[in-house]
Amino acid sequence: MMLLVNIISIVIESLILFRITQTMLKSNYNDSKRLIPLLCYLVINFGRLFVMKYQLISHDIIAKILALFLILMVVIFFYHDKLLTKLLWYSFNYLLNMIFDVTALLIIQAVLRSNTEYILSTVPTLSYCYIISKFLNILAVEYTVRRFHHSIIIPKPFKLELIFILILDFTLIMLSLLFTANPKMLQAHNNEYITLILTVVLLISGVTITLSYKLTHLANKELEYQLKMQQIELENKLNEDLSAVVQNLRSLRHDMNNHIGIIKGLSENKKYELLNEYLNEIYSTVANANDFIFVENQPLQILLNSKISKAQQRNIKLDTEIAISKIRLPDKDMCALLGNIIDNAYEATEKLESNRYIKLVIKEKNSGCFIHCENTYAEAPVIIDGKFITSKRATLEHGIGTENIKSIVKKYNGTIDFSVEEVFTVTIVIPYV
Repeated sequence: MMLLVNIISIVIESLILFRITQTMLKSNYNDSKRLIPLLCYLVINFGRLFVMKYQLISHDIIAKILALFLILMVVIFFYHDKLLTKLLWYSFNYLLNMIFDVTALLIIQAVLRSNTEYILSTVPTLSYCYIISKFLNILAVEYTVRRFHHSIIIPKPFKLELIFILILDFTLIMLSLLFTANPKMLQAHNNEYITLILTVVLLISGVTITLSYKLTHLANKELEYQLKMQQIELENKLNEDLSAVVQNLRSLRHDMNNHIGIIKGLSENKKYELLNEYLNEIYSTVANANDFIFVENQPLQILLNSKISKAQQRNIKLDTEIAISKIRLPDKDMCALLGNIIDNAYEATEKLESNRYIKLVIKEKNSGCFIHCENTYAEAPVIIDGKFITSKRATLEHGIGTENIKSIVKKYNGTIDFSVEEVFTVTIVIPYV
């Protein structure tokens, strides 16, 4: 009976750990190989059970510590995140496991009015502890992965708190191992002493969870602040671009008046050869003016023409296909969306020495706004489970542009798709409600 309970417990523990790591961390694989960590967890945990059952190692605690170390190595090897992030979720898993083991034991004590010695030495009551503990653990894990379905971005000011949390987690894991490795250690003390220890463990666990929540909350607030600051910066750039476009048009109009006067003079004096040379000289200026985009939405018109001007300065070929009668999104969101898309394309394309190419398509399609952007790139980005990973150094600013794009698309119930083939493409469809 106890063997069956242990087997079921190990399977559930392995599945819970896989659920946390696969959801909260970025796997190095996106196909059937993603199941390899789960198989490793099962093999390690069953190996631990086998070693402890047949006493292959003199002390059970050594087998448990070795299993914890091997599982940590699996997490480090099979997932893409930084080491601190991996340690956070690895420790979080065992912290939950320990908290609910203690909680289940206290519940059984309260219901049966039995002492700890009786509960740990009786198979039925110990089985009830396992059932309650795993049930609560599954609920907590499901809530966590649904509530925080993206990896936590850890800002530098909070790294000290994170290290403190990891130290607490490690301490609690060691305490749990000491108590569970040898039940006689519990039996050697009376109930009051054991209850005091369990209460302290729960108190420390509560402080740890509170700090973890604070860390996540502050990090998310900081991310929202960065997104808002980027939007404000984009609006300021838009105003600057408006002034630049107006000034360029005024300058072009003034120059064209002069050009027309010179052309008229050369024509009247029948200086046709000089006239032809002069026309060739000003052709490039006129050609650049022909690239000016005219759309009904003035802020969008300013943004697109500013981006075209910058593309020419950076020796990037920017082709546009604008076939939309009216933009139904607010100007601020539409400009922020397209500004981030084009800026990301600039960043990827600029790393090339040649073949710098971007194509932007905006049109109405199936009663919605269809946006498609493709660009060449020097280094292919990595996309895992819809998460966009670049080669940038991992900081709080990392991925702000992409997250801003996603948040705007989500705000209007749109869909977004990234793909990497010969060119990098992003396709967005925002329905008109």
